[in-house]
Amino acid sequence: MPDHAGFAVAIAVRARALNDAFRRAYKTGKNGHAIRTFNLPQAPFPRVSLRLFFQPPEVTFAQAPVDHATLRVTGWGSLTVRVNPVPAIGETREIQWEARLVAKHEAALTSSAVEIKFRAANYKLFQWQFDILSGGHFSAEATAFLNSSQFREQMEAGLRSAIADLDFRVDVSFFGQIPGSEFFPPVATRSVPGALVVGVNAPIGEASNGDPTQLRDFAGDNDIALYVNGAVIPLLLADAQEQVEQEIADEGATLEGPLEITTEEGRIRVRGRASRSEGAVNFSFAVVRTMVTTRPGNYVWTVRGRTYVKSRTWPALSFRAIDPDVDIDRATWLVVVEILAGIISLGGFTVVIEKFISELAESIGGRIAGAPVTNRGPIPLVRRSADPVVRTAIEAFDIHADGIFVGVTSQMKEQPALMSGMKHVPRNFAARQLRYDVRLPFDALHDDPFLRVRWTAIDIESGSVLVNEDDVAFNRLSFRFNPGSFHVQSNRFAVVCRVYRTLGPFVTELLNETFKLDIGPPVQPGAFVRWRYQVRNPQIAYDDRTEEYVYNGEAQRQRWSKFHRRDKPCKMALEESHFTYSHEVLDDLPFPIHDIVGNRYRLCDYCFFGGPASNSASL
Repeated sequence: MPDHAGFAVAIAVRARALNDAFRRAYKTGKNGHAIRTFNLPQAPFPRVSLRLFFQPPEVTFAQAPVDHATLRVTGWGSLTVRVNPVPAIGETREIQWEARLVAKHEAALTSSAVEIKFRAANYKLFQWQFDILSGGHFSAEATAFLNSSQFREQMEAGLRSAIADLDFRVDVSFFGQIPGSEFFPPVATRSVPGALVVGVNAPIGEASNGDPTQLRDFAGDNDIALYVNGAVIPLLLADAQEQVEQEIADEGATLEGPLEITTEEGRIRVRGRASRSEGAVNFSFAVVRTMVTTRPGNYVWTVRGRTYVKSRTWPALSFRAIDPDVDIDRATWLVVVEILAGIISLGGFTVVIEKFISELAESIGGRIAGAPVTNRGPIPLVRRSADPVVRTAIEAFDIHADGIFVGVTSQMKEQPALMSGMKHVPRNFAARQLRYDVRLPFDALHDDPFLRVRWTAIDIESGSVLVNEDDVAFNRLSFRFNPGSFHVQSNRFAVVCRVYRTLGPFVTELLNETFKLDIGPPVQPGAFVRWRYQVRNPQIAYDDRTEEYVYNGEAQRQRWSKFHRRDKPCKMALEESHFTYSHEVLDDLPFPIHDIVGNRYRLCDYCFFGGPASNSASL
């Protein structure tokens, strides 16, 4: 059975790609991460109070059940059980816990994507266990209740509400606009070991009745893979039909019927027939894909003279038509006219007619050979999204006799824990407030009640601790420090940030970093400078229709440079713009120095931070 299993499109999504998507949703707050207090509605006691925090859910797939996946959720928190009314005392323990839920998956098709969903209403809790980290064991009554079906039902409801729906979007827009979902039967999903596979039917005979039992993981080394049934290619390449019709119409001819589009090894074959009064042309051509797009350089005339635009090569998916094959099929009446004309003019008219039809064939063939299959232009193979950064790349686009295979990789770049702030200030700035910030690890959230941040400020010369603040992380990811407020004569301080999690007797270190702060000589007046300058940029654009660069005049822009240091200038501070026409020289920065990191976009990285990769500032 082909990889498409008889569907129009088959999709395989590895569990890792889904879990990365769930982690992004967790980080951005789209899905919850905590369970709060709940009580059983049918009885006043036992009463349970929860403050549970959990990490992003992890999905796993197995061969059975085929319509479900398993969600594993782990976390920590405090749990209080009050078995009897007051004066009975509630039993409170810190716990580490794990829950496993069965999650039914489903999918739907939009005009440009397949949407995979796990709906919270379908989650079923089948395993709940916990380990006590502090406080000893629960009483027998409390333990029995925590293992009861009543409590499991409430935990299931709490997890459903907290996790919420999970979804994943597979972009298929590079195939063109697929007709809306009303033209498709329901989308089939199936669990296989390590992946979720999806089958989408289409209203075409050989792609309208896929077999879900034949769906399998065909992704290979990719995170996401698609296999498009060759039978549905005409539907997905509707743009090609319109393009060829237009090219033929430009020659005064008519396309007879729809194009015949089939897949071969390494190419797509297109066949058709065009006609006009002089005769008909049977033509065919092949469509091949390229994974690298090159736009050659060329000279363009501007007001400054001849300007060369460099060639550009980048990874992009595009299609082009090659190998035109054109056969002439002359109309019967035309043959009769040729015979009569040949008798009269000794064949001269035949030569004229043959030349005319030959030119028609060549023009159609030539147009087809250079025609783009889609007017969307080259499709970038690599795409990046921000916050967090995710790199998605089309690694394979292979055409086979039974369809097209597309392989995609998806990599999420996690930002590590990081401390930022000042490492050097001049003496005349020492009485000002400084700010230090910490960025948490990717899966750590500041409202975790067990996550703590300790800020410490130390006078290095005397060894005395000036500040020591240790508390939960909530709203404490910034620390403000004023060296001059302690009335010490030291020129050397240390600011220490420690991020850690305590769970009973266990401590997990997430960050422990020290910034040494030096107080230096006073900064001299006029130390900070920026300049206004004007630039004229030639507006050169690439015309996809003519495949040429076009000059659209000059654009004038007035800009401010970034602030530079005159006392410690970088190379750019010494090489000002040739179009400089005004300077702004300041004794101080035009914003509070405690917000220097937030205003980094206005400052030269080399004058104030030592380089683009640095996270410490200096004045």
